[in-house]
Amino acid sequence: MIILHAAKETDYEKSLKSGYYGDFAIKKDGFIHCSTAEEMLNVANDNLKDIDELLTVLFIDTKKLESEVKWEKRGKNGTRFPHVYGLINLDSVIKRISLFKDELGNFYF
Repeated sequence: MIILHAAKETDYEKSLKSGYYGDFAIKKDGFIHCSTAEEMLNVANDNLKDIDELLTVLFIDTKKLESEVKWEKRGKNGTRFPHVYGLINLDSVIKRISLFKDELGNFYF
C-alpha cells in the first residue's frame, strides 16, 4: 500500500544524511501524520496553509517501511488516517512530487 506525507523540502533534505525522516514529528506528536492519495490535497488545504516553505509529497511504500503504521480516526467526520509510529526509512519512499500553491493559497499538484 502507498501512503503519502507532505514534508517541508528542507526537512526532507536534512534527512538524506541519515536515511531516515521524521524525528521532529515523533518528538512533537509521537507519530508522523500521513494520508491516502485521495485525501492529500484536503489534508494540505485544511492543515498546512500557514506553511510558506516548499512542500514535497513523499509516496511511501508500506511494504518497505520499517516502522509500524496505524490507521486512526481523526477529525469530526471520523476519517481514518495512516500514522507512522517511528521514523520513515527513505528507501521506502518510492516517489516525491512538489506541492504547489495557487494565487489563493490553495494547494495543487
